[in-house]
Amino acid sequence: MLWLLPLAVTGCLIWYGLVHTPEHRRSPFGVQGHAVILLKAQLGSALLGLALIQLLLALWMYGRQPGGRACVKM
Repeated sequence: MLWLLPLAVTGCLIWYGLVHTPEHRRSPFGVQGHAVILLKAQLGSALLGLALIQLLLALWMYGRQPGGRACVKM
């Protein structure tokens, strides 16, 4: 029964491709170049924020953050 899921997804994708015609004037990021630059800036800011959170959590985990304790002492 598990093999029915990939067949159903494939069938849905084929149906979607046959029903919808592509519009080549638009890109996935917008019509104008400004929208692409805005998207890249937003994604870059989000990735920078996630990297900073990961760095702070690593510092906390190893007890290197000022004012914090390590969660596990080895």
